Amino acid sequence: MKKTFFIALFSVIFSTFLFAENQDTVAENPTSQIAPQVNLRPQLRATLRVRGEHDLNENVNRFNVPNARVVLFGNATEWLSYQMQVDLNNHGQFRFLDMEARFREGRDFSFRAGQMLVPFSQIQQLVPRMVALTDLPWIVTQGRSGAFRDIGINATYRFRVNGFPIFFTGGIYNGAGIGNPTIDWTNNVAHSFRLMAGTADNIRFSIKTYHNEHHELYGVDFRFFRNGFTIDAEFLRGNYIRHTIGDRPSLETSRQVGSLLHVGKMFQTGRNTVRYLEPIVRWDMLGMANDFDISDANRLTFGLNLGFRDFNQSQFFRTGELRLNYGHTFVNAERAHLYFGDQDIASNRRAWANMITVEFLFEI
Repeated sequence: MKKTFFIALFSVIFSTFLFAENQDTVAENPTSQIAPQVNLRPQLRATLRVRGEHDLNENVNRFNVPNARVVLFGNATEWLSYQMQVDLNNHGQFRFLDMEARFREGRDFSFRAGQMLVPFSQIQQLVPRMVALTDLPWIVTQGRSGAFRDIGINATYRFRVNGFPIFFTGGIYNGAGIGNPTIDWTNNVAHSFRLMAGTADNIRFSIKTYHNEHHELYGVDFRFFRNGFTIDAEFLRGNYIRHTIGDRPSLETSRQVGSLLHVGKMFQTGRNTVRYLEPIVRWDMLGMANDFDISDANRLTFGLNLGFRDFNQSQFFRTGELRLNYGHTFVNAERAHLYFGDQDIASNRRAWANMITVEFLFEI
């Protein structure tokens, strides 16, 4: 009965918005600027995500607010800027996210210092308005893939080889996250390096690495974005040095791999209510590289996004969307605890459940 209800709900929402009366529209075409304009007045940006979820395995439902982010940012000069970001409701918790100062000299060199997202994971640097599906891939949420914030510094330098842009980013960090920086004294700082070829917004290929006291991460990623067509691919390998799970055997010598392939295409509708439709499919996987069965967990996610504001073709910002997602998993239950924690804990078990999600994203 509940499955039928959700299918009917999807159909009603889709039909209502798709066939709404067509009216004249005014396209929004924000332009990106190489050099920021000086504006001493702080600016605000807010992102809200509200969702309803149905766990098909347990036949249970919930409403959730994954993000209610507020960003304060501004430019003191043409080369100095700042950003402070908090999440008022990150799955029920208040979190300080970013507190960083930024320096940019021309087009080729930039420097950041403070509390920031470690620039390792590829999924549009994990900004909600740039992520197309309701849930992040497993390599981010379960694979300890460097998708975390820390306190430190990093710098990016751009150069060209035969006119082709190359970006090199390196950083050092406390290595302990942002939990309690007053006790983060260490003689083993974390460090990350990323070499990216191509443009940041259209076609790019990266190789990257991250090391701290507990694990080493290596990865490659690829992104293609043009005329509303998107391909994202990523492969990660981790060597986990001192990780244990309760009284379970230590994962000190284990190696873990993860990968994803994401394909989506945006179709402009020419209508006033729903400006575009975007069907998406993503496959993601987790496995143990030192085991014969390299793939223990697989998931297929199918999505349909209904966009209520014009899509920024150059920067793929998502400012107003209704997202319909279905995720189907194929998991080796005997080895699930290696990735998702204790199988007896419902919240961990739900991380690999078949799930239907309806989510609304809005940004101002």
